[in-house]
Amino acid sequence: MFLIGLIMLLVYGLFLIYISLNFKVKNFQTNHFNHAFSVIIPFRNEQKHLLELIASVLKQLENTKGELILVDDHSTDGSEEMLKNSSFFNQILFIKNEGQGKKNAIYNGILNSNSELILTIDADVKLKNNEIINLLNEFEQKDLNMLCGLIQFETNQSIFQELQKAESAAIVGLSMVMLTQKKPSTCNGAFLLFKKQVFLEIGGYQSHQHIASGDDDFLMHQFAHYNLNKVAYSQNINASVLTEPAQSFKSFFNQRLRWMSKSKHYKYPYNFRIQLLIIFNLLIFYSSIILTIKGDYYYSILIGLKYLFDIIYVKKLNTLYYTPLKIVFIMPFYMFYVVILLVLNLLVKPVWKGRKI
Repeated sequence: MFLIGLIMLLVYGLFLIYISLNFKVKNFQTNHFNHAFSVIIPFRNEQKHLLELIASVLKQLENTKGELILVDDHSTDGSEEMLKNSSFFNQILFIKNEGQGKKNAIYNGILNSNSELILTIDADVKLKNNEIINLLNEFEQKDLNMLCGLIQFETNQSIFQELQKAESAAIVGLSMVMLTQKKPSTCNGAFLLFKKQVFLEIGGYQSHQHIASGDDDFLMHQFAHYNLNKVAYSQNINASVLTEPAQSFKSFFNQRLRWMSKSKHYKYPYNFRIQLLIIFNLLIFYSSIILTIKGDYYYSILIGLKYLFDIIYVKKLNTLYYTPLKIVFIMPFYMFYVVILLVLNLLVKPVWKGRKI
């Protein structure tokens, strides 16, 4: 068993080193974008976030040809009334979702847009300064059909939220490098830019409309299938938006169950192989701890190897996402939730915005 564990860890380590060597980010700012574009924000029960987000988006749209479209996906928290009574209402296009769910909301926004460029932004994110223009210019410079924006977690410094932030950083790093190497994996619809013409040509969300989530990953896979050379991950630190991690264990598990429910529909089989590699190495780690405690001390070598490879990866990611070293040592224990999810996935359905999916 020790030899098998050692081989699996070396494969895992080589994979992380490969990702680390190819992870590159840049830091540049731009101030102008001269073409028309549409920003679409689908929302459901996001009253506490909307006004702040709208204000920050409109500020970045000043002196541009950008329009802002808000699509209400059957909110029940008074969001519509709040928007209609706000000073921003005459500066946005407000529509109601004719169907149900985020995909329908975005699709309705696209049909009502007046621009070829579509930028979707989740209603619970925060903008800092000029992210929209930076993303648009990177899109134009690279002559793309789709550009996946960067997401960063804004935490309250609790261990639980810092662990989520570190996990998100690891996923973003992996996804960015995989796409750069022409291997589409995941992205995040919270900040996603694409061409409307291509979206309509590939059928939009039609092929995966029956799957409640996946407005981001599956759409990116479709764009990649259409023309892999014209899909990219942003590498500009200044083209990233802030979002909050899950605030409670209940919302955390619902979110992760939602992600797991869509992963089985991924188009590219290497995504499944990466998931298996990570799961097997977690199991090796847990087994090594138990065996070390029981007196087979040489299994501590496997524990040390895993931590070594994880630290190498985190050190590279720190150019974009800072992760304290203590989080690296706690992370494998936090990741035990994956084992719990495998059981929960058989027993319960995830809930998102008050809906079972």
